[in-house]
Amino acid sequence: HFAEQFIKDLNMVDVKTIDQIQWIFDGKKISSLDKTKFLDELRKADISNDVIKKWMPKNLIPTKENLLIIIENNFDVIVFICINT
Repeated sequence: HFAEQFIKDLNMVDVKTIDQIQWIFDGKKISSLDKTKFLDELRKADISNDVIKKWMPKNLIPTKENLLIIIENNFDVIVFICINT
């Protein structure tokens, strides 16, 4: 379900840059979000061409795989785990 929500976030009109998407988790409820599993779920998910094109730099061919590379490279900007003590 994280992948589906992330795709919805990518599709939001107000979101123009990848660093505007920030997921903050309560460290008491979730200790990590496995990057590989998350990307695998995104690979399986249906991502519209409109979403892919929205996030594709002009110098890259708009493909799902290129979008996944962008997400992978920015994963640490997107996902934060807050550890409450």
